[in-house]
Amino acid sequence: FRLVDLEFDVDWHTRRNMLRLNIQTDFLTRRVRNEIAFGYIERKTTKNTSFEMARFEVPQHRWLEMGEDDHGLVIVNDSKYGFSAHHSEISLSLLRGAIYPDFFSDEGKHHFEFRLIPHDGDWKPVALRHGVSFNMMIPAIHGRIRNPMGILKELFEISENPVLSSLKKRYDSEEVVVRFYESRGERTKLNIKKGMFRSNILEDELEPAGSCEIFRPFAVRTFIYKPLK
Repeated sequence: FRLVDLEFDVDWHTRRNMLRLNIQTDFLTRRVRNEIAFGYIERKTTKNTSFEMARFEVPQHRWLEMGEDDHGLVIVNDSKYGFSAHHSEISLSLLRGAIYPDFFSDEGKHHFEFRLIPHDGDWKPVALRHGVSFNMMIPAIHGRIRNPMGILKELFEISENPVLSSLKKRYDSEEVVVRFYESRGERTKLNIKKGMFRSNILEDELEPAGSCEIFRPFAVRTFIYKPLK
């Protein structure tokens, strides 16, 4: 991918001001998309109503995307979650000099990074892949790893969608909890190789899972695996 990395080091001691990064594009669009928990949302970039005019900024998670049908721009961040978009301009909230309720809000030294990725065609693989890789960089460790995917390849056919969100021990036992979510707003499936049980966010055991579990758009599904003792 073609990309531009932006790194900022700021020593912030300002009051009653806000630092923003404005990015002007030439896209003809009325919408911007950004990641939220377990999915993404489309937002308007117009100021036609009193509600739109009053919306100073909106939250995002790891990425946002603006563009037309066949090309656009993905912006990935590592720690800045407020932005606004007006027509073809994107404004990222960086630092605040607020005086209430915390007079020393954002005081001191900061380091944060962004990545700009122009894209052609479908934006979803670009945004989702870079959103994860930019925030979860894999450290290089000298040595050998035996069976790096381990239990996952034994249990599932791994693909880019649905996305693995959690892999952990169950809160009250040695059983394994695995959680996936559908990230693209599309219907998809997860092929299961070994016997699993469907569960919920509270990790309650529900009923046996099938060999092929269907995910509706933005669905969050939790499974429990009981290893043989």
